[in-house]
Amino acid sequence: MESWYERFCRAYAGCFGFFQVVYMWALAGAYKHGAISIAYPLLRTLPVLLIAIMTALLAWIQVISAAPLVSKPPEYSPQKTSVGVR
Repeated sequence: MESWYERFCRAYAGCFGFFQVVYMWALAGAYKHGAISIAYPLLRTLPVLLIAIMTALLAWIQVISAAPLVSKPPEYSPQKTSVGVR
């Protein structure tokens, strides 16, 4: 059975595939209409921003989901040793 995390990763990859198609379509439209000086820098920046946002979201979800699994660290108790006794 596939875990929720594997399903999320598949959706994540599918989402970026969709955005890649939209990006190529928008870039072709910008070339067609001649507004390259404005549209091209924005379209070049968009995938980087989307990757940064989705990566931060994925890391945040991973941290949130792992938080209940982390237990309290063990209490420090020094070992009682006899100094000078053999």
